[in-house]
Amino acid sequence: MKKILPFLLIPTLAVPALAQEETAFLPQAVFSNEKGETFVGWVVAATEKEVRYRIRKGQVDHIDARIKDFTTFYLLQDKQYTEALDLFESGKYKEALEAFQKYKVISKPVAQLPNNYHTLAGYYELECLRNIGDLQGLATALQSFIKKPLLREDHLRQLDLYVMWDAVRAEDWGRVVAIGAEMDEVQLIDSQRVQVGYCKGLGLQKLNRTREALNEYGIAISIDAGGSRTLSQQAAINSLQIYFDDPEVQVAIKNWKIPDENKNSFGYARLLEAGKLAKAYESLIKSDKSLPKDYAKFLDYAPADK
Repeated sequence: MKKILPFLLIPTLAVPALAQEETAFLPQAVFSNEKGETFVGWVVAATEKEVRYRIRKGQVDHIDARIKDFTTFYLLQDKQYTEALDLFESGKYKEALEAFQKYKVISKPVAQLPNNYHTLAGYYELECLRNIGDLQGLATALQSFIKKPLLREDHLRQLDLYVMWDAVRAEDWGRVVAIGAEMDEVQLIDSQRVQVGYCKGLGLQKLNRTREALNEYGIAISIDAGGSRTLSQQAAINSLQIYFDDPEVQVAIKNWKIPDENKNSFGYARLLEAGKLAKAYESLIKSDKSLPKDYAKFLDYAPADK
């Protein structure tokens, strides 16, 4: 208690912005000052510059203070947010989406604080929508999303990538490829590089630039395959579609192990590529989608295990 008492002497500030209706949501935060005194308080409300808190959760009185007067001030991650994040990290995106949306409603009192969990819940709501493929829902949710409290560079970069995803939603394939080319020059974390590879590959495939598309899909498949399983899986299926639709590959299939077989042809080489990819899909990439029947036939042309 000795370390807490000096803060009880701080006069109550006249902060109209904090004069908002109180809710049952009282997140904990860590406070410390220049004297090295540290304590945990319960946040009643906050703006970007000021905070209203209680020393004990159940007390009636509160203290208003300027955030800049503390050497340390940060919110602690609470149970409801943690549970929602656990669902997200387990790949249960629909359940996580519902949990983050509920959390956003109750956590509005801290929405203006830098790096607050209300804004982070909104960010993960966007990520849930992207991961379940609801690009229209993503576009709608972005309209009301306020990014200012976000501080992490990878979070801010993901917001940039949503421009590319919106071009996918609009089926503006030339724009998808152009944005992807721009992002090739930007430093991204692996999961974001997978997104660029997938979207750019999709755009190139739709523009009938299939060999280039295969290169981009290869990036989506090989980088962070475990952490971006959904996109890696779809990139592999799309690649097998390109191989299957290739007339030269179909000729190689027709001539497999008969006198007309030409092992020096592009079609034969691509058929072997398709076989290797189909095998990799079954053993390494597959998450929740079995290979379509036509593409599963490529397994017949996969190299034998040694």
